[in-house]
Order: sequence, then structure tokens, then C-alpha cells
Amino acid sequence: AEGEEVDPLLRKGSLAFLARDYGAAREIFGALLPPIGTGMIAVGEQGDFDENLHADTFRCIGQFLVSVYHTASPKKRAMAVRCALEEVKGVHCFMNPLREMEETALEKLPGFRGFLRDWRALLEEEQKDAGPGGRRSSTERHWLWEVVLRLEGPAGLGRLARNSGDLEDFDQWCRILFRKRDWKGALVACEETLEIVPPGEWKRRDFLDGAALAARELGLPDFLQRMERAWREFPDFARLVRWMGALGEIGLIRKEAGRVLDLCPRDGERQKAFLRVLTGDLEGAAEILARAPGLGWSGGEHPGRLLFPFFYRLLGGVTCLRREGGDFFFPLLPDWGFSTWIEEELSSLPGPDPWGIMKRAVEGAVLEEKTRRVLVEALRKSAEKRVEGVTGKTRRRHYGHAASLVAACREVDPSPRRAARWVDEFRVNYRRYPAFQGELEDRLDPEGEEDL
Repeated sequence: AEGEEVDPLLRKGSLAFLARDYGAAREIFGALLPPIGTGMIAVGEQGDFDENLHADTFRCIGQFLVSVYHTASPKKRAMAVRCALEEVKGVHCFMNPLREMEETALEKLPGFRGFLRDWRALLEEEQKDAGPGGRRSSTERHWLWEVVLRLEGPAGLGRLARNSGDLEDFDQWCRILFRKRDWKGALVACEETLEIVPPGEWKRRDFLDGAALAARELGLPDFLQRMERAWREFPDFARLVRWMGALGEIGLIRKEAGRVLDLCPRDGERQKAFLRVLTGDLEGAAEILARAPGLGWSGGEHPGRLLFPFFYRLLGGVTCLRREGGDFFFPLLPDWGFSTWIEEELSSLPGPDPWGIMKRAVEGAVLEEKTRRVLVEALRKSAEKRVEGVTGKTRRRHYGHAASLVAACREVDPSPRRAARWVDEFRVNYRRYPAFQGELEDRLDPEGEEDL
């Protein structure tokens, strides 16, 4: 149907609702919304209805649910609302129908407390009918979480999780406790959840991180051990930096870094490089940078975006950092996308500063001439591989980054003549790449550097 044909009819339903003629509103919306959701009235595909209709279908669904609530007898309200939600699911599924109904209602919903009890009983009965191996939809899970939280608070979610043994129920319980900043309850919930999640299961990382965070906020003496445990089970760079940064004293950081260096995963090159610097082994870290591939700088374990800017600054470089930014185009932390509740919580806290920790580790140290040569050579090797990698794969977006690395190496090389010869090799060897040559000349332009 054309949207112009359906809009006036939906408006009639809204006008009936606003006039508190809930019977008429229920009939009108009940005649229109279900066939729109199933495509019997074709006004577009699901999710695109509002592009073809001027009427707000979300608001119409809310008015439909409230109208069903008002016109059903108190004993049958829960089932009536449940059926109404099922009828309109093709148009939209409300994750929190109770909130939507309260926000849409023109007055306080009569008998709402009793309805909540009946609503929970209905949803729990449906869960029981699904059986231990039955699967509830994500929407149905949210419906039950919403009403249990209304009636019993977070303790009710804990009861639900223990009764069902379902990891998603435990996950929601923890999520709510963290949102309420109930650190004591959050620690208990995370520890209980860890008991049901088998070792190696990726979901354990959320609860290990959560337990460590809650212990820290509670000021418990074992929060550092909890952070170490989280890193040991799921060793990634972000967890390692967070743990090292929480240790405080640089002497303790050096000691712990040396103790766990051999525990890094085989492919954890950035973690190994970070720990090498913390233990004072700059040459060992430089070796890791020199052998790293030219591609993959944006990956989670490539040491380039950690060590290159750090060594460059350690050798006295400033121009390229000022021009390109301290991370040489690539953000260093975090490595995750903040998709889970604990990652959202961790993102709201002051982030770990790996460069700051590394700077503290080398503060006051005098670089020997041999170490300087090793660092410069590692930077040059890294730049050479980067240029070879991006030109070989024609990664034009990264030509500027590769050229910046070359310019950085020229700046910190103690021998200007040797640096000039080295740069000339790029002009000769990569003359077939005019786009790269343009980026290189732009970054080597002395007038541009003076403008800075």
C-alpha cells in the first residue's frame, strides 16, 4: 500500500487513543500493525516503515499496548499484552515493554503492581516450558530481566541466574550491579559466574576483569593478584598495561615484568617488547621491533606503534611527533571495541598509559653509544620493512605513514651524511611509486619543518 493510504488510518488510531477511547484504538491498531509487520500491507521492509510512513510506528505500538492493557480484564492483562507484543513483533520488538507502556500512558496504569506479578509469572512459566535446553529469544530475556529488576532489584536477577544456570542471566546480573556501582555485589556476582564458566571460554575474561575492577574499587589487598590472573588467562596488551600501571612503584613494576616475561604468548610481540623496556632491556626490545613485519601495524600485537614513537622520542626526536601525532597514525589503546558491559565500564576509567609507564622505567638512565646505534638501526629496519610492505601491496592509504617513519629515522640519525644517503636509496628504489615519493618529499621538506 502507499504510505498516504495507511497514514490517515494510523492517525485515527492515535486520535482514538488520545481521546481515551481505548477500545477503538485497540481495534484500529490491531487491524493495521500486524499485517504491516507480516507484509500483508506492504509499506516497506522491516526497519524501513518510518521511511514510507509519516506516522510514528513506535509510538503507535506503544499506544496499542496501552490500549490492550486498559481493555483487558485484570486477570487476563498479562496474556493480552503478551499476545499483542507477538502480533506486532514484525514491526518492532520492545526490549523494555513496561517502560514503553508507562511512558506512553496518558495516566497511571491501573492495577500495575498486580500486572507486574502476573507478567513475571507468565514469562517464568514460558521459560520453564522451554526446558533446560530450551532457547529464549533475546527479546524475551530482556522482558523477564526488566520485570524481575522492577519487583526484586538486582537480588532478583541473581536468584533468576542461579535458578536458570544460564550464562546470559548471570551476565545481566553482573551488568546491572556494575551500572549501579554496587562493587560488593558485583564482586560476588563475578565470582559466582566464574564458577560456571569453563576455563578457556572467552566469556570468562569479562568476569575476571570485572572481579579485578570491583576488588580495586573496594580497596581489597588482592586486586593486583586478580589483575594478574585476568592477564594470565587472557594475555593481551591492554590487560598487561593495566596491571603494570596499577603496581605503582617502578621497582615493583621492573620486578614483576621480569617475572612474567617468559609467560607472554608466543605471538605476543608487543607485550614482550613492553616488558623488555620495563626491565631496562632496550636492546632486546629493539630486536623485537627490527624483526617485526612491515604490514600489520594496526594489529593488536605488532610492536611498531608502541616502540617506534617511544624510541624516536628517546633519541631526541620531536618534529614528526608534532606533525603526525604521538601514535604515528595508529591508536595504541584500547585493542577492543568496547562491545561488552565490562569493557564499557573500563573505558569510563582513566586509561592506562603504556608510554608513561615505559618513560618511568627508563627515567634517569643514560643511553650508551652502543644502545643508541642499536635503537637507530631498529628504527631504520622497521621503516624499510614498512615502506616495502605498503608499496608491495599498494596500500596507498599508508604511504604517508611509511614516509613519516623514514623522516623520523633521518631526524634521529647522529650522522646526517649517512642519513641522507639512506633516504636517497628510497628515492631510487621506489621511483616507480610517485604517490609514495610525493608523501616522502612532503615529509622531508625542510621548509615544512620550519613552518611547524
